[in-house]
Amino acid sequence: MALCCVPLTKATAQEAPQVVHRINLPALPMARTIAVIAQTYDVAIGTPGDWPPVIAAPVHGRLTVGEALRAALRRSGWHARAVDVSTWRIEPGAETPLRRIPPAAPPETRGADLSVTGTKRSLTLRNLPMSGEVVTLGDQAALRPPLDAATLAARLPGLTLGGPGAGQSRLFLQGVADSAFNGAAPATVAVVLDNARVSFAGAAPEIRLVDIDRVEVLEGPQGTLYGAGTLGGIYRMVTNRPDLDRASGDWTVWGGGTSGARGGPDGGGSAVVNVPVVPGMVALRAVGYDDHVAGWIRSTGQDATNSTNTAGGRLALAAAPGGRWRIEATLMTQSIRTADSGYVYAPNTLTRPAQAAEPSASSIDHAGLTVTGPLGAGELVVTTSRTILDTRLTFDATQGAGAFGLSDPAAFMEWTHEALWDNEVRTTGHAGALSWVAGASWFLVDYARQHSLTGKGGETVGLDVLNRSTSELAGFADASLTFARHWQIDLGARLSRDRLDETLAVPGNTTNTTVQRSTHVSPSMALSWHPRAATTAFARVATAFRQGELDQQVPASDGNDPTSPGDHLATAELGVRQTFAGNGLLTISAHYTQWNDMTADTLLSNNIVATRDAGSARIVGAQGQVRFVPAKGWRVEGGWETEAAHLVRNQLGHALEDTRLPVVPVYTVRLAAHRTFGILGGTAELGGDLRQIGPGRLSFDSDLDRRIAPRLETGVSGEIRWSHVLAAIRIDNLLDARSDTYAYGNPLRLTTSQQFVPMRPRAILLSLGFRP
Repeated sequence: MALCCVPLTKATAQEAPQVVHRINLPALPMARTIAVIAQTYDVAIGTPGDWPPVIAAPVHGRLTVGEALRAALRRSGWHARAVDVSTWRIEPGAETPLRRIPPAAPPETRGADLSVTGTKRSLTLRNLPMSGEVVTLGDQAALRPPLDAATLAARLPGLTLGGPGAGQSRLFLQGVADSAFNGAAPATVAVVLDNARVSFAGAAPEIRLVDIDRVEVLEGPQGTLYGAGTLGGIYRMVTNRPDLDRASGDWTVWGGGTSGARGGPDGGGSAVVNVPVVPGMVALRAVGYDDHVAGWIRSTGQDATNSTNTAGGRLALAAAPGGRWRIEATLMTQSIRTADSGYVYAPNTLTRPAQAAEPSASSIDHAGLTVTGPLGAGELVVTTSRTILDTRLTFDATQGAGAFGLSDPAAFMEWTHEALWDNEVRTTGHAGALSWVAGASWFLVDYARQHSLTGKGGETVGLDVLNRSTSELAGFADASLTFARHWQIDLGARLSRDRLDETLAVPGNTTNTTVQRSTHVSPSMALSWHPRAATTAFARVATAFRQGELDQQVPASDGNDPTSPGDHLATAELGVRQTFAGNGLLTISAHYTQWNDMTADTLLSNNIVATRDAGSARIVGAQGQVRFVPAKGWRVEGGWETEAAHLVRNQLGHALEDTRLPVVPVYTVRLAAHRTFGILGGTAELGGDLRQIGPGRLSFDSDLDRRIAPRLETGVSGEIRWSHVLAAIRIDNLLDARSDTYAYGNPLRLTTSQQFVPMRPRAILLSLGFRP
C-alpha cells in the first residue's frame, strides 16, 4: 500500500477536514501531488498497492483537503474516500476510465504522462520545459530480441547515430555534431545508465536494452545538471529495479538471416531472473544475453566476413533496510567483437577487393552504488560508479602508411582505454509550488590512446601515445516555481572547477604537455505556460562547455599554446506540447545554437585522427512529432527534423567549399503505423515503419569530405502475445536497399579512395519469448 502521511496530533486530526489552505499545484504525477496535499493538510493519504502512473489535475485556490483531493483526481478515474477525520484513501472509481500508461506493445514512444527522471527530479513529459522524448520498452520488452541505440534512433527524428560499424558509433542531438571520426575529444552526448555517466570520449557504448524500463533523451545542452561535455544532450537508460516482493523470470531466443548473405544464420538469446532473497527487504536481479549476426560483406573471396558477436550481463542487488531507505548495487559488462569491417569501395555493392581482415573489439565494465532515503520532506540520493571502456581497432595498412617509415606495413592498430569515476550527492524537495534539486558532484576520467604499426614480418613501431586526465568538482542547483496559476519558471546553474592534464608523446618528436585549471558557470533558464492540463508551451535557454584538448596542428615550440580553448555552447529553444484523446501527443519545437571554439577530430597528413580547434558554428533547427489513435486498435506516429548547421568562423587553416557540420543529415522524416487485434486467444499486432534520411557529409576537409547520400529505411513487424508466450517476426530493410549509411571505414585509405558503409540487406528475425 502506498502511503503519504505526516505526524498528527489529536487537535490537527479533528480539525483537518475543515481546515482551508491556499494551494497552488500544476499537473504533476499523482504520487507527488498527494504528498504535497498530505503535508499541507497534516493528514494521512493511502492507496492499495503502488500509486497509479497517472497525472493529477492542477489544484488551485483556497480549499479543504476533500476539495483539494477531488480537484486533483478529477477525470483520473480515481476518487478520494475519508476513512476517518485524519485519514483518506485513494481508490479507483468506475465512473470514468483510468488514464493509465498502457502496456507497451512493440517498443514505442508514449504519451505525455511518462516520468522523466533524467532531470534529476520526477517530472513528466507533459510538463518538461525542454525538447525531449521517452521511449518506454514496457513489461513485454524482455520477451523480444533486445534493442540498441540504432533502433531507437530510427524512432526518434532528433537522435542521429553514425559510425562505420558495431561498437564504433557516435550519438548526436539537435545537430550538435563535431566529427565523423572517433578521436580523443569528449563526445557531445553523454550516455547515462540509471544515475551513472558511462561515457566521455569517442564512440558511445552501444549497451543492449535488455531488461530496460525506458530510455530518456533530453535534447539541448545539459551542462547545469550533468556538467562538461553535454553539449547536445543526454541519452539515459533506466533499468528495471529488483522487485523485493515477487520472484519472476523470462527468457527469449531468436534466429534469422540476411538476404543474399552466405555466412550462416543469426541467433541469440536473453534471460532475466528476479529473486527476493529476503522478501520485502533484499532482492537480486540478474540479466544475461548473447547475440550473433553473421555478416553480409564479401571480402578476400569470403562471404559474410563482418560477423559480429555481442554478449553481456547485469547483476543488481537491492536492499530496503527500513525507513524508506533503499540501497542498490549494480554490476554490468558487455563486449562487442566484429571479425571484419563493413565498408566497400563502390556504391550499391556488398563486395570489396581482397585485403586483410580488420577486426575490432569494444567492451564496457561498470559497477555502481546508489543510496536513496528521506531527508526532511525531500529525498537524498547518493551515487558512485566506476566504468571501464576498452576499444581495439585494426586496419589494413598496405596502403596509406608510407609516412611512418616502416618498409612493409601490414596492420595499423588503435587501442583506447577510458576509466570513469562518477560521484554525486543530491537532494530533491518541494514546498507548495516550489520544487528543487541541489547537489555536488565529482568525476574523474583517465583516458589513454595508443597507435602502432605492424609490418608483414612482425615488426611493430609505436606511432604515438596520448594520456589525459580530466576531472570536475561541481555544485549545482535547479528550481521550479509555479506562479499565476498557469506559469512556471525554472532556474538552474552549475559552478565547476575543472582540471585537465594531457600529454602526447610521438617517438622522435617533441612531447606536448598541457595542464589546465578553469572555473565554469553553466546556467539555464526556462519559462513554461500551462493554460490547460493538455497544453504546455515553453521557452528555454541553456549552456554547456567542453574542456580544451591538445591541438596537434599547433607545435609546442616558440611559446605556442598547443591547447584548444575549449567549447562553449548556448541554445535557445521554443516549443509546444499538446496532448489529446487516446494518449495522443503533438510536439513542435525550434532551436538556435551558438557554438564557440568548436573542437573537432580530424585527420592529420599522416592519416592519424587528431583533435583541433575548428572555429565557431551556428545551428538553426526545428522538429516535430505526433502520435495518435485514429480508430480502435490503431496507432499512428510520425516525426520530422531539419537542421541548418554551419561553421561560421573557420579556424582550420584552409578554405572550405562547404561549411555544413559533419554527419547530421539535413532532414529526417519518419512515419509508422500499428494495428492491434485479438486472434487465437491472444493479442496480435502488425506494424510498419519508414524513415527518410536526408543527405549529409563526412568532414570539413575538402580532401576528405565525402557525401552521405539520402536513404529510405523500411521495416515491418508482427507478433502475437498470450499470457506467458510472445512470438514475433521482424523484417528490416524490406525493400532491400543498398544505400550508403556512412562514408568512412579505414583512415589510411580515406585520402586515396572513396569508402561506403552500405545498409544491411533485408534481414528477417524470428523470436520466441516465455514468462512462467
